[in-house]
Amino acid sequence: MYLKYMRPEEIKDAVIRKLPVMLPVGAVEYHGEHLPIGTDTLIAEGLCKKIEERAEVVVVPALPFSPTMHWAGGAASGDMDFSERALAVYAEEYILQLTAIGFQRIYALIGHQGKEGAPALIMRRAGRIATAKTAASLGDGWSRLKPEQWPVEDLFSIVRVCDYDEFSDYSGLGGRMPVGHGGRGETQLIMALYDGLVKMGALKGMENLPEWLADVYEADKADGRFWVEFCVNGFVRHFGPYARVESQSTSE
Repeated sequence: MYLKYMRPEEIKDAVIRKLPVMLPVGAVEYHGEHLPIGTDTLIAEGLCKKIEERAEVVVVPALPFSPTMHWAGGAASGDMDFSERALAVYAEEYILQLTAIGFQRIYALIGHQGKEGAPALIMRRAGRIATAKTAASLGDGWSRLKPEQWPVEDLFSIVRVCDYDEFSDYSGLGGRMPVGHGGRGETQLIMALYDGLVKMGALKGMENLPEWLADVYEADKADGRFWVEFCVNGFVRHFGPYARVESQSTSE
């Protein structure tokens, strides 16, 4: 389900059933001449779409902007260095509005800078603010309340910051999923999620490829599909009772 398409009665039902919420977090950032400027957001959104196809979750509109520090390119290339201050205010308000609706379990799928980068830290802070506001509504000595008296199931995990492979099992695999900026990892994920968006021929116009594109020609669509499925399977297993049994994949 996608929040922007849901009617009020569907939202109320999702809240009653405590459905998980998937929130893609990305950036508008230069990733090389071959990739779209919204690569980080597109990957997070694409994975959320795949997860939604196999589990009952509510996908909410993405946070598409993040600080980039113009690390890979400048404004002339479309790169937007969105301020941390502005993002923090927006993220805080977004999470408070989602919790006001009644959503209790918000999974922020981080597509930019990983779990220790600015967007992830900002999302954690937004979650802590939501926790503090909820706790304040319980009055003094709320630790004496029984868990069933809490307005949310897990007061300290309203927002969970996640990598793409947050719940995936690497047992038996020889290495971890490649992700590096604009290179093989992100290129093949875009290949797997969006037909026709990657234009490898555009790289021919780039002289002296930066180090972060050193492995770009190793990108393989089939390998990208493997890792997409690998990540999606992890989330579907984690969501357990919310999984759509009839459409579960066994390809991992």
